[in-house]
Amino acid sequence: MSGLLAGKVWLSNLPRKLKPLAASLADIANDDGTSIYPSVAHMAWRLGASERLVQVNLAKLKSLGVLEVVANARGGRNLTVEYRMVEEKLPARSPWCRSRKGENHAPFKKTDAAANGEQPDPKGCSAGEKGSNSAHERAQTSAPDPSVSVSESLRSAPADIERQWSDGIQKLSRAKPFPFPTRPADPLSAELYEGIYWKGIENILFDTKRLAFPEQIDEAVKLATRDLFLNRTGKMMTLRPSDVEDEARKKVDRGINILEAVVDFSLRVRLSRDAIGNAVIATAVELLKRGIHASA
Repeated sequence: MSGLLAGKVWLSNLPRKLKPLAASLADIANDDGTSIYPSVAHMAWRLGASERLVQVNLAKLKSLGVLEVVANARGGRNLTVEYRMVEEKLPARSPWCRSRKGENHAPFKKTDAAANGEQPDPKGCSAGEKGSNSAHERAQTSAPDPSVSVSESLRSAPADIERQWSDGIQKLSRAKPFPFPTRPADPLSAELYEGIYWKGIENILFDTKRLAFPEQIDEAVKLATRDLFLNRTGKMMTLRPSDVEDEARKKVDRGINILEAVVDFSLRVRLSRDAIGNAVIATAVELLKRGIHASA
C-alpha cells in the first residue's frame, strides 16, 4: 500500500471529483504505481459511490493518462483489470505559499528580490511573501503558545503542517509490504491459495478498522470466501458459500482473542489476514474432500 503515492494524488491538480477514486487506487498500489487490480464493486464500496460512477471516473483517469491498463483490459469472468498509476501524469499544482488567498501572483524573480534586499526562499517562494518567510516557518516548529487557539495556530503555520503530514505519509510508505503466507505444498490447497486475494483481505481490515474486531473478521471472511468462489468457480461449484464462510469463521474464532490482543495494528492486520485466508482454504479443502469421498 502506498501512502506516499496517495499523498501525491491529493496534492496534485486533478479535478476534485476524481481525487477520491485516484487516491484510493494509489493507496492500493505499490510505491511505483503498480499492482492495482480492485474490482469496480469493491471501489464503489470503499467510496460509498455507485458502480456506474466508479466506471465513469475510471474512464476519465485513463483518458488523462493517470491510469494505464497493464493486463486483462477487457476484464471478463474471473478476470480483474490491472492498472498502473502513472505519477508523471498527475497534473502539478503550485505550492501552498503561492496559493494562499489573495496571493495567487507569481513570486518575485531572483533579481527583483535581490533589488529589494530580500533573500530568495529555497522552496521557490520569495522571503517577502506573506507566510513564506523561512525564519518564520522554522519558528513554528517549536512548542505552541498555549494562549493561541488551535485554529489560529493552524492558520499561522500552513506550510509546517503540510510538511509534517507529508513526512508522515513518506514514513508510512517506506514500511515494507507484508509478505503473503507460504504457498501450501498440497496441490488442491495450492490451487485454492491462488484464488485468494490476500491484499483484498488487508484492505478490508484497514477499511473497517473503526468497527468492533469481531465485525472486522466477519467482513474479511465474507470477502475472502466470495473471492475464492469467484476465482475458482470450477473447483467450488459443488459447495455453498455459506457453508465455507460459517466453518471458516469458527476456525478463526478459536484464536480471535489472541489476534485482538495484538497491540500493533499493522501486525494485527497481517496475522488476521493470514488466519482468515488459511481458514477459508482449509475449510474449502475439507468440504471438497468430504464431498469427493461421499460420492465415491
